[in-house]
Amino acid sequence: LGSATAARITLAEAGFGAVDGQPVLRSLTSSVVYVPDDAASTVQRGKDVAAALGLPPASVVVDGAEGATVDVRLVLGSDFSPV
Repeated sequence: LGSATAARITLAEAGFGAVDGQPVLRSLTSSVVYVPDDAASTVQRGKDVAAALGLPPASVVVDGAEGATVDVRLVLGSDFSPV
């Protein structure tokens, strides 16, 4: 399985819904879990996603870009290893 498919399966097994997004066309070393705001519940949701994927809590980053359409956006880096 590829990393994206493995992450999607892991998230589904942990009770999270997942949708496919656009691939990032650059290589990243570290995975990032983006959340749309800094509300405690939003950041916790990001930390829950990170934990399900074996990523550290520090991988959660607030991205206050206008028009967020998802609760959490995940960008996998080369550090991601399916759990």
